[in-house]
Order: sequence, then structure tokens, then C-alpha cells
Amino acid sequence: MTEGRKVKVSLTIAYDLLRLVDRTASRAGETRSGVVDKWLRGAARAAIERDLDEATARYYDELSTVDRREDRAIASAAAAAARGLAIDEPVRRRRRTAKRKRR
Repeated sequence: MTEGRKVKVSLTIAYDLLRLVDRTASRAGETRSGVVDKWLRGAARAAIERDLDEATARYYDELSTVDRREDRAIASAAAAAARGLAIDEPVRRRRRTAKRKRR
């Protein structure tokens, strides 16, 4: 989610929520708009993540037996290939040999 053009709107919110916005803005040295913008973006991100989690769970719940078997085979092969990687090993540097002079 990217920040786009800002649009001025008028909202009606509960007084206790407004006090919380003001207190947060005061402590952070921000404006009301800045605080509300951050909170709304956080809530929107959380909703998107929740939707994605639910869609992923639904996908795996609806897999057929054949698809599950194939998924396990792919995961097993990927795990075996990953075990063969030397990610945490130091890089071995080849020694340079002196160049021979041509005659």
C-alpha cells in the first residue's frame, strides 16, 4: 500500500477516541491527521494480511488428494535441495597463482 494524494475529509468519531488520538499525537509530535493515517494504514495492512491468510488456508483445505501428494513431494525435494546449500559456510577463495612469463 503506497501513500497517494492526500484528501481532506470530515469524520465524526467518539470523544474518547479523539482524546486518544490527541494524546498519541502530542507524545509523538505529530498531527491528528498523521496519527489517524498511521492507524488506518496499520488496520488496512492487518486486514489484507488476514484476508491473505484466510485465502491461503482455504487453498490448502481444498486441495485434492493428488494435489496434496504432489505438494508434499515438491516440499520434500525443495528441503533436500536446501540441505545441500552451504549458506553459512565461509566463502572459499582460490589462491592466485603467479603468471608465467611467455618466452
